Formats: sequence, structure tokens, C-alpha cells
Amino acid sequence: MRLRDTQGTALLACLFALLLLTLLGSLALSNAQIEMRSAFYQQQEVTALSLAEAGIHLMLYWLGHPESAPIPAQNLLMPRFSQDEGFPSFVNEKGVSQFSGGPLAPDFQLSISRNQGPWDASWTSLWYTLVPSGETLSLKLYAPIVPGAIGTLESTAKTAADVQKTVTVQLIQKGTGLLPMKGSWHERYE
Repeated sequence: MRLRDTQGTALLACLFALLLLTLLGSLALSNAQIEMRSAFYQQQEVTALSLAEAGIHLMLYWLGHPESAPIPAQNLLMPRFSQDEGFPSFVNEKGVSQFSGGPLAPDFQLSISRNQGPWDASWTSLWYTLVPSGETLSLKLYAPIVPGAIGTLESTAKTAADVQKTVTVQLIQKGTGLLPMKGSWHERYE
């Protein structure tokens, strides 16, 4: 009789151990799934932020080379004033920027969408670069918040997973160059 009692106890201990291992395995799989989902969304946030920053860099390039900007924006992106040294400037002698719009009614706004219609040749390479990573890129240029600055650049990007990031930068002019103001490069979470 004692052998049978021992066999029953061993069977019960094995079943309990099997149940415990099953629970630990399920917990580990659940934890791994949560970590994978978290890593995916972190990757999407980095992608959205990188696309938004790329939009800022693109607008900086256009401000320095207005002839490369989309045709309707070329005149808008040309400096209208002159500095004391004779360099073209976006700010007059009183420190007032040539840009006067606001976030809701910017001086310049461009939206690139996955469903947008035909593109001209200058946009084709930009569009094919952005399509795999992001669905929308919105670029805005409007009046500066800081007196004496050139303007505010705002770029919004959204990934296919609907993660959206906005980067806003205040620009200043040093000689012939354009520089983001120190401490103004930041994210705005939507």
C-alpha cells in the first residue's frame, strides 16, 4: 500500500510541476509579445521623428536654395531684405521677419499624402523616399515666435502605424547661413 501512496504523490507532484511550468511558459510568451509590440511602436516613433526632422532639413535647404523649392513657393522663400553687409536677409533692419502667418494660416504649407495625385519631376524622388516609411509629411513655415528670428519651421510626419510626430524649430540668420536656435529643436506629441 505504501508504494501506491508514493506513486500517487509523485504523480500529483509531476502534475503540479507541469502546471507551474505551463504557467511560467505562458507568462514568458505573453511578456515576449508585449516586448515585441513595445519595440514595434518605439521603432515607429523613431521613424516618425526622423521623417519630421527630414522635413525640417528639406525646408532649411529650400530656404538656402529657393530655386530648388516647389515652383509656387520659390518667390516666397527668397529673402526680401538686405543686411548691412549686403547679404540677402529674411529680417528687415527693425528685426521683423518677412513671414507673418501663424500655425493655422502659415505663409507656406505643403502636405504629402499617400493618396495624393500626380507629382511633378522634382517631387518624384522625395515621394518615393518617404512612401515606405511614412504616410504623411506636412511642412509649414510661418512667423517667428522669438523677435529677430527668421521664422518657425514645423514638420509633421505620420507612419503607416498612425504614429505621428511634429518637430518645430525657430530659425535665426548668421551671415549668409540659417541656423536653428539653440534649445528650440523639440518634439510636440499629437
